[in-house]
Parts: sequence; structure tokens; C-alpha cells
Amino acid sequence: MSEVNESEVKQPEKAVNKKDELVFVLRKPIKFEGETIESFNCERMNDATTNDLVLARRMMNSHGSSLEIYPERSMEFACYFAAVTLNKPAELFLNLKPVDGMRLKNLVADFLY
Repeated sequence: MSEVNESEVKQPEKAVNKKDELVFVLRKPIKFEGETIESFNCERMNDATTNDLVLARRMMNSHGSSLEIYPERSMEFACYFAAVTLNKPAELFLNLKPVDGMRLKNLVADFLY
């Protein structure tokens, strides 16, 4: 059996913090409104306010999602929070591939907690 060098093992891509810049890299680039998107700079989340949390919750409620016990831990809330804080359409985040949606949910939950 041969030893595996740690540098040879590919780590899954995830949100990374490089030089105080929070970047969310998509597993696979997507097209949205004619633009190819490979990543999101999430640094603006650092400037979020409680009002942004309220706006994200209102967006959820307006789409019939008021039954969540911990809405801030849901994927839908993560999409709306990203939309509010990054000034992007919610549809962009709501239409991510499932793996990127889960990673976004984890990013937002980790950010808030």
C-alpha cells in the first residue's frame, strides 16, 4: 500500500477566507441572466444588520415559509439572507445546485453563529 501525500488529496471546495475576504466558490459555474458566475464575494455579509435578518425573514414569510422553528438555519433563509446582503436577486441563490445550496446554508449558519 502506498502512502498518500496530503497535498495530493483534493479537498472539497468550500467558502474560504483569504486575507479577510469571504469567498463562496461554486462547485460548477452557473449562468444567470446571461452572466457566468463562478463565485460570490460574501464580504458584504460582515456589514449586515439586524434589519437584513428581518428582511430575509419577511421574504421567507411572503413565500409561505413561516413554519420554521429556526428559520435562520434553513436553506431558504440562507438564500434570502445572501440576496439581501449581497444585493443579488433571490432567484439566483434559490436556483443553485443542491450541493451549493447546502454549502450556502452552512456558510450563513456558520456566519451567524
